[in-house]
Amino acid sequence: MELTLLGTGAPDGLPRPSCPCAVCASARGPWARAATALLIDDALLLDLTPGAMFAAARAGHSLGAVRQVLLTHPHDGPAVELPAPLPPAARVPDGQVLTLISGHRVRAVAMDAPGTGYEVTSPEGERLLYLPPGAAPAGLPERVERPYEMVVLDVIGRPDAVARLRAAGAVGPTTEVIAVHLDHDARRARRWSGGSRRPGRGRCRTGRRWWWASTTRCRTCRAGCW
Repeated sequence: MELTLLGTGAPDGLPRPSCPCAVCASARGPWARAATALLIDDALLLDLTPGAMFAAARAGHSLGAVRQVLLTHPHDGPAVELPAPLPPAARVPDGQVLTLISGHRVRAVAMDAPGTGYEVTSPEGERLLYLPPGAAPAGLPERVERPYEMVVLDVIGRPDAVARLRAAGAVGPTTEVIAVHLDHDARRARRWSGGSRRPGRGRCRTGRRWWWASTTRCRTCRAGCW
């Protein structure tokens, strides 16, 4: 599964418009964050971010092959236009499964806060869990069948969500946990993420390939693979 982060910020982005706080004042250059959006295997776009077409292009991708756009939460930040080539954005009702022509399966996961989470399974069987800002899964089973390969969520706003997923076996030793929806606590997230500032794309030394349109350290081998 190939994942591209087109944005890693909260719905309002960082810096927030007209906010004079120290965090927003320092959110310049590589630390400026657009609203979180995920591009999966060039076929599925989860959430919208300003300038999605350009963000994808900067990461070496195109949105021309996107077959589905899914939203996790009502968008109350700056206005975001849906680029013309993309299909209409939608939300999947909790518990329902959507199968894309690309072979990806998307299951809507109920949250304990407003919004919808999505469990994405690739044609090869890899699984990713993406959660909306400020939310954690509702009604987790005592034990899941196997852990996810990747979990993308609001680690700073809901650290308990990671603990609950780990207790249920959804997050295991090999699960890649990626912090998104970063807002005024972004400085804490920098320390948590390991701090490599080189944007772009790279190949991990272990052979697993991750693509990024933001700043992060490779989490596969816990080193700077760029």
